[in-house]
This record gives sequence, C-alpha cells and structure tokens, in this order.
Amino acid sequence: MPVADVTKSSDGSAVASWPLAVAGGSPAALTWNVTTSLTEDGPVDIRAAFTDGTTTAYSQPHTITVDRNAAPPRARRWAPAR
Repeated sequence: MPVADVTKSSDGSAVASWPLAVAGGSPAALTWNVTTSLTEDGPVDIRAAFTDGTTTAYSQPHTITVDRNAAPPRARRWAPAR
C-alpha cells in the first residue's frame, strides 16, 4: 500500500516510509485510506510483512471488501449489566 495513504491510528500522523520501525515489541496501529489507493470496489486480500532486515515473515491474508456505497457503520452503545 502506498505510504502516503497510511496514517498512525493513535494521532493521525503520517507514516514516513516502509518498513515502519517497531517500538516495544508491538507495531503501531495504522489506518489505511483504502479508497485513495484503489480505484475499484470489491474484495481485496491484505497481509502484513514483518522483517528484521534479514528475514521476512508474513501474516495470514485477510479479505476485506471495498464498497464506497456501503452505509457507515452504526454507533453502538454499551453499558455494563446491572
């Protein structure tokens, strides 16, 4: 995915380049503006690549569906049971 279409979920800041360095053993949560990257709607397989500079490993692929006409998700309210 183009680095220009990805931001850090925590603060919306830009991702400077790939690969993204990991701090504290966990990668940062990222947000991908998929509709900027892809011009057509439909299913897309995505997966993450992890590297230490020598070896690269991949996550299992996950299928997402790009649908520009889908309704936005409903907000859900939650309250603890009494």
